[in-house]
Amino acid sequence: MSTAKKNSRRLNFSDILQGAGSVQLGIYACLIAVIFPSFSLYGEQRRLPNIVMILADDMGWGDVSAFNKQAAFKTPHIDHLAKQGCSYLNAYTPASVCSPTRYGLLTGRYPWRTRMQQGVLYHYDPALISRERMTVASMLQEKGYATACIGKWHLGLDWQPTEGDPGDWEAGQMIRYADMNRIAKRIDFNRPITNGPTHIGFDYFYGTAHQGADHVVIENDRRIPGVSLAPGEHDDIFVEKAVSFMSDMTSQDSDKPFLLYLALGAPHVPLVAPKRLQNKSGLGRRVDMCLWVDESVGRIDSALDRLGIAEDTLVIFASDNGAADPSRFGNEINHRPSGPYRGFKTDVWEGGFRIPFVLRWPGKVREGTVSSHLLCLTDVMATLAAVVNAELPEWSAEDSINQLPALLEDVDSSPRDHVILQSYAGVMAIRDERWKLILGTHGSGGHQSITPGWQPVYRGWDRTTSIRIGQLYDLISDPYELYDRFENESEMVNRLRSQLERAELTGRTFPYPIRYYESMAPFPK
Repeated sequence: MSTAKKNSRRLNFSDILQGAGSVQLGIYACLIAVIFPSFSLYGEQRRLPNIVMILADDMGWGDVSAFNKQAAFKTPHIDHLAKQGCSYLNAYTPASVCSPTRYGLLTGRYPWRTRMQQGVLYHYDPALISRERMTVASMLQEKGYATACIGKWHLGLDWQPTEGDPGDWEAGQMIRYADMNRIAKRIDFNRPITNGPTHIGFDYFYGTAHQGADHVVIENDRRIPGVSLAPGEHDDIFVEKAVSFMSDMTSQDSDKPFLLYLALGAPHVPLVAPKRLQNKSGLGRRVDMCLWVDESVGRIDSALDRLGIAEDTLVIFASDNGAADPSRFGNEINHRPSGPYRGFKTDVWEGGFRIPFVLRWPGKVREGTVSSHLLCLTDVMATLAAVVNAELPEWSAEDSINQLPALLEDVDSSPRDHVILQSYAGVMAIRDERWKLILGTHGSGGHQSITPGWQPVYRGWDRTTSIRIGQLYDLISDPYELYDRFENESEMVNRLRSQLERAELTGRTFPYPIRYYESMAPFPK
C-alpha cells in the first residue's frame, strides 16, 4: 500500500505547483465547489487549510511561559499562538529522545514497534520509515497538498555505497561519532538517497541528517557538496527556507494547500545562539536558544500574516521531548525547564515526555482554550486525517487517536485514555488518566542513573522482572512522581502491565482490536 512518491528527481518550489495531475485536480476542485460549495465534515469550509507543524528540539514544558507561569523568561510569540488557539497541559511525546518521537509524529505509530527500541539514530543510519508506510506527508499528498520538510531530519537515510562496497555498515547505537569519517568514505555522495523525506510524502526537503548544526546538508535526495550549517545560524536558514516555500505557494495564485513541517534545531546542543541573542536572557546559553525558538515561531507567524494566509492555516507547535538537564551546561538560576515535573530529556519520568503543545486553527478552534485531555504526538496523524477527511488504511497510524472532536467541541472525557512511553534506554511506561506504571527499573531510564540490571520489557515480556521491578505513581495526587506506590498497588500494576502487553501483541492501540495477530505479514516499518 505504498503511498510515497517513487520519483527521486530534484524538485524546486515551483515544481511543486506543477505536474501532470494539476489540470485534473483543478477540474475536480471546480466540480466540488459547484456541487458542494460549503461541504466539510466539521462545518463550512471553502478549501482545505494549510498546515504548519513547528517542532522544537529539546524544549521543555517549563520553557514556554504560557505553560509555566513561574518561568524566568517570556516566550511572547509562542504565548501569542496559545492565546489564539488551544494549549494542551497533558501533551506527551512517545519517547523522551529525538528520533523515536519524530517517527511517532510522522507515522502515528509508537517507535518501539520498530528497531528503534532504545537510543537515537546517527548520521549514516538507514532510514527508519519504510517507503511502504503511510505518513502525515503522504496522506496529505494524496489529498492534493504540496508538502515540504525543512530542518533537522534525524530519521535515518538510505545512502548508496561507493562502487564495490557492500554497504553493510551497522545501524543504530553502533554508529557513533568515532565511526563517522570511516563510514563517510564508503558512501557515494554523488548518488541520490534511495529512502528519505522525498520518498515518504514530502515534495521538497532542505535540511540536515542528524543535528540542526551539521556538516551533512541535503536538498531533496542529495547531499549539497561543500555546504554545512554552523552553530548559531541553522534555524535562521531553516526559517528563511520555510518562508520562501510559503511565499512561493501563495505567489503562484494556486488553490493548492500546503503542509510545512519545520523541524528546528534549537535549543539542542551545541548551545550557540545567534549573536543578537547571546546573553539576552541573562540565564545562560540554553535559555538564549529557547528565545531563538520563540523568535523563529514569531517569524513564521508574521509571514503567515504578511502573506494573508494566517486565517487559512492550521498551526501546531510542539517539542520532540523534554528539556535536557541544565546542570550539564551550567545551572539556569531561578528557572526550571521541566516546570514542576521530575526528570529531563531521556528520562522515563514526566519531565522527559511532557511538552508544550499548541494548536491554532482560526475560525475552528476557540481562542485561548486550555485542554487537560491526554494527547500524544502520535495523535497528530489521525487528527489531521479528520481535518482533511482522509481515510487511513488499516495498518497505518496504529497508535493515533483523533483529537479533533475535543478540539472543536466541549467534550468531558478525553479521546485518549492512556499513552505508552519509551525512555532513552528503552525503559517502558504506561499512564492512564490517573496512574503511571514504569517497568523494569527503579531509576530514570535515561542519562541520569540507569539502574544496573534493568530489563527492557518491550519484547519478550520477562514477566518475573517486570512485575517485581518498577515504579507506580498516582498522577492525580502526586503529579511530580515523589511517592512510589509500586509495592502497595499490585492490582493496578498488573492491570496496566497487561494493557501494555496487549498493545504490543495486537500491533495497535486504537481502535482496540478484538483478535490477536499472531501469524500475519510483518507490519510496514
